[in-house]
Amino acid sequence: MGDDEEKPVDPLASIRHMLLNIESEDSWLGENYRGWQSFANAIKVASADYDCEIVCRPEQGFLRVDCFFAPPHIKTLGYAIEAATSHIFQRCGEYPAEKAVVDGWV
Repeated sequence: MGDDEEKPVDPLASIRHMLLNIESEDSWLGENYRGWQSFANAIKVASADYDCEIVCRPEQGFLRVDCFFAPPHIKTLGYAIEAATSHIFQRCGEYPAEKAVVDGWV
């Protein structure tokens, strides 16, 4: 194993300085929805320059994005986030996690 394989890779390293510092209490979805947090943060960053309220909230396993008065491209992002989280949730429900032990690894 080389040195590169041991280090975790940050896919946003080259643009991290451009990302907004979102206060956790403003956008925190809760402990049970940690996986959807990156989607909520992304829509907040994308809509930062517009004067419209965008609310992300977990609903029945997926992330609901309320952005009725947003510009069309922000609405498209909101609908894409809803669709992506819905499909991920449906896929996880279709193939529930199973505990397997392979060569001593769980």
